Amino acid sequence: MHEVNRNIGLILVVRMARVDSSVRKVSERYQQYGRLIDERAHKNVVVIVAGNSLVNLKCSLLLENAPSVDSGRFVGMATQLEYEARAHIAQKLSVKTADVTDVIVWGNISGSSHVDLQRAKVFQYEGAIWGPSDFSQPVLKMIYDMKWLQTDFLNLVSSQRATVASKSQRATAISATNGIIAVLKAWNCNSSAEEVLSLGILSTGQYNLPAGVVFSMPVSFQDGRWSVLSDVIISDEMRAKLQIAADQLREEKDLASRTRKDTA
Repeated sequence: MHEVNRNIGLILVVRMARVDSSVRKVSERYQQYGRLIDERAHKNVVVIVAGNSLVNLKCSLLLENAPSVDSGRFVGMATQLEYEARAHIAQKLSVKTADVTDVIVWGNISGSSHVDLQRAKVFQYEGAIWGPSDFSQPVLKMIYDMKWLQTDFLNLVSSQRATVASKSQRATAISATNGIIAVLKAWNCNSSAEEVLSLGILSTGQYNLPAGVVFSMPVSFQDGRWSVLSDVIISDEMRAKLQIAADQLREEKDLASRTRKDTA
């Protein structure tokens, strides 16, 4: 990070720690990184944060300490959760993971989150209706086992968080890399404007979420810019889950703020 200069257009902050770093250490380190970005990086730099520990908080600390860079240039990756959700759905439907798209991850990427399938699509599914390779069908209409969706599926995705840290760093790094490539393709206008990606971005109050926290939510890219999807349905049950994630993220930010005051 100390080698940041104004000729760099992309900064990847990827840390696959086996054990969660303390908030104090993360706060100190990422404040410093943010100041370096502010002082030395090109103002159109893209900063992507990935990992399995405090991803939202790290992204928040970076953008807060780099005020000269547009906050929209900082994003956190929800790659591992999204990939695992797609993989479990693909297994259930006997298709490839790549054939499942538009799974949404809301909330705290490395904490309390919610996997949302309302826009998820499946390609190459051999059901009652069959079409060409670009023909897709809604996942929620193809999986008739609602009990599995509401229990086993969510438990499988949740348990994955506990096992990610025990995986080899190589495996988790590959997953992060694939996600980063997908985001960069979208950012550089090399993907469909209809594609849905989940990114940790600075909330400005979308969907009545608290402003000022980095929150994973669904976005699409067009002309090199992302925008938050505006037509996602938020049920009362889902609202409660998002509120839990928001409260957790605010607690992380408050703890980071207190540790800074203690060391001042």
